[in-house]
Amino acid sequence: MDKKFEGDIEKAVQVVREASYGLWQSLLAINSILITIIVGLLSFKNIQNTYIVNLMFSGVLLLIISSALIIHNYILLRAVYKIIYNFFYKSEVPSEEERKANIRTAGDYHVQSDRNEKITFCTQLAAVLLIIFIVYSLINNSLHDTKNEKLSNTDQAEEYLKEYIVKNNVNEYWATSECIVYWSEDINEDYFQVEIHEKHGENCPGDPNTEPLLAIFKIKKDNRMIERYDILSDKWEELR
Repeated sequence: MDKKFEGDIEKAVQVVREASYGLWQSLLAINSILITIIVGLLSFKNIQNTYIVNLMFSGVLLLIISSALIIHNYILLRAVYKIIYNFFYKSEVPSEEERKANIRTAGDYHVQSDRNEKITFCTQLAAVLLIIFIVYSLINNSLHDTKNEKLSNTDQAEEYLKEYIVKNNVNEYWATSECIVYWSEDINEDYFQVEIHEKHGENCPGDPNTEPLLAIFKIKKDNRMIERYDILSDKWEELR
């Protein structure tokens, strides 16, 4: 065989090998990073949904399988190199049938290697989408927990009641007007009581010596359940 041609073949094989190794090492590194992120997310206490946890374990399993496929590519590439070596450097000239069989085998190995890469790409994309979904769920659960955490003082009770009044269109004037005053009290270990009064005087119309009662609310400390006192029926009406 011509030495120059032989040298060109060796260079081409070297370039393909280095490119393949670089790609596969990058894919393995990305898989490791994604697995680390998913396992790290499992440590968050807000993940209580069994379905999400199962998805996370499934994602880790798929990434491990795709890593095994990439490692399999290294084995396939070694086999291709062996075929190339035998084709060019073996002392005995292979028969036409052997040459065709070797070419078919090398082609099959290339197809397998390409398929393994595509599976890995798809797995990594699915893992990224899964991580985005998990992070979204964590943020959503965190916001939900914050909204429903136990009320600890009358200021929190008043602010929560104002938010509820505006959000549920109870009476926006009660939450926004400067001529409204809140009287709040820690009545027992379970409830805060908040009274809404009209404010008179200081640019607010009415007798400054009076502050008429408009509504009375009770707010449960642990779950923020709101009850409103109905003067006509002399009963507490549950709002939330």
